[in-house]
Amino acid sequence: MTPNSPSAPPPQPQLNALVALCNAGQVVRAEQVCRDLLRNYPQSPMLWNILGGVLTQQEKYEQAVQCCNTMLQLNPGFIQAYYNRGVALQKLGRLSEAAASLRQAIQLKPDYAQAHSDLALILLLQGDFAQGWKHHEWRMQAEREKQQVPAPYPQWRGEPLKKKTILVRAEQGIGDEVMFASCFPDLVGLQPGQIIVECDTRLVSLLQRAFPSMNVQGNRESKNLRWLDAFGDIDFQVAIGDLPGFFRSQAAQFPRQNAYLQPQPALLEKWRERFRQLGDGLKIGLSWRGGSNDSMKKMRSIEPALWTPLLQSGATFVNLQYGDCAAEIDQFEQASGVRINDWEDADPLTDLENFTAQIAALDLVISIDNSTVHFAGAVGTPTWVLLPAAPDWRWMLERSDTLWYNSLRLFRQGETGGWPPVFDELGAALAKRLAEQRA
Repeated sequence: MTPNSPSAPPPQPQLNALVALCNAGQVVRAEQVCRDLLRNYPQSPMLWNILGGVLTQQEKYEQAVQCCNTMLQLNPGFIQAYYNRGVALQKLGRLSEAAASLRQAIQLKPDYAQAHSDLALILLLQGDFAQGWKHHEWRMQAEREKQQVPAPYPQWRGEPLKKKTILVRAEQGIGDEVMFASCFPDLVGLQPGQIIVECDTRLVSLLQRAFPSMNVQGNRESKNLRWLDAFGDIDFQVAIGDLPGFFRSQAAQFPRQNAYLQPQPALLEKWRERFRQLGDGLKIGLSWRGGSNDSMKKMRSIEPALWTPLLQSGATFVNLQYGDCAAEIDQFEQASGVRINDWEDADPLTDLENFTAQIAALDLVISIDNSTVHFAGAVGTPTWVLLPAAPDWRWMLERSDTLWYNSLRLFRQGETGGWPPVFDELGAALAKRLAEQRA
């Protein structure tokens, strides 16, 4: 390959400048520079790969798929192109094609952890639990930099646990910890001698009360494992996100339980009394934004104006939104003339015992997909979840209920960004609920 060959990469200084733009998040400029370079190097797989990446970051998924196809015509063995194409196809909702592309990447590189992990999310979204959980195990290698300090104990692979000690390790977000805790009764049923649960410090008392036979420790953020010395020999360890692979390999294995967490009684009574003081009628908790990154926040969050008809329905509304939301509450009031009730001692980010009791005392929760819905489902509060067109894997496809929580009802977008029809459906459901409550 000569330096001026169409398939050659651009000179290193130009390539370095392009990569610097990408690393700086200047994706619009990076796209233009990449397209300019492709005029001189039209058969460079490296440039097509970079272009596909910056297009994906701008949510130009159709164009990203086309870039990947061009790359694969130039180099059918370009493993990254199969992966990138799978990601873009998944974003477009073309799940079968996305899975096929990810499988091609895995065929070329069997230990491609991120491809396995992404394939798992597609399979779980489609309800293929048996295969989905197998690929899901690869996430620990794909996200190695996010893991806690490695523990030196054998991984549990389903061996008998009677009289054995097993350590359950925390991972992912706090909503995931709550959701996967629904598998704890199954683990207890195997009669281990001791179950040690590592978790977020804010969850310790909630989980210990719900599962008194377990030893719950809030050491997720610990920089070492010396805290485990007090428990003697540990026979096995398992990540909390791997438990469903043992206990939820098919839909029939999901228990239709109404609740598995219990609020602290005194706090529950405190919130019930506060809500009684607000008068008669439904008390509805609201949460309107969430997501762990900018893309997820954009997809899941809903502007205040759409909430106005609900706020004017005659129900009483309570703030469940975490973070600084005082300005948004003011916007709601200005748009609707209705004030969302809020209390200074209600802080979902720091006091989850109080937050859980607050949710448990409500008649209904309406929320986008964030950790609030997991706490609501875990205590059995009726909850309406507003889902984007491309939902998270746990909510699966099309169905209006969920296998994870018996008290949840799902309201889905028909297309990306299409929240108004969802709110029309939501408004009709609320009007019916209010009519039933008044009858």
